[in-house]
Amino acid sequence: MVYGKLILFPLMQYLTILNPLNLTGKSSWPNLKTLLLLRLWSLTFPSSDFRHVVATPMLLLMCEYLMRCPIQSGRDVAVGSFLCSMVLTVCS
Repeated sequence: MVYGKLILFPLMQYLTILNPLNLTGKSSWPNLKTLLLLRLWSLTFPSSDFRHVVATPMLLLMCEYLMRCPIQSGRDVAVGSFLCSMVLTVCS
């Protein structure tokens, strides 16, 4: 379980520093680098486990983006649709 803590906390800190959710005037949706990183992790790590040290925080982060980020432009719709398709692929 120590290995899980070593992966979980730096992962969440890295992605939070990369794109914080509380900036005003900027889009709070993830940028292209973050989206590609999430896609790579969803292809690399198995999501069939009930709890996985990388896949579970990744799925929680994607759901957090979908719940908290407002849709203000066409790019936001595209990023939200991409995240929805990734969540559906990981969960099924």
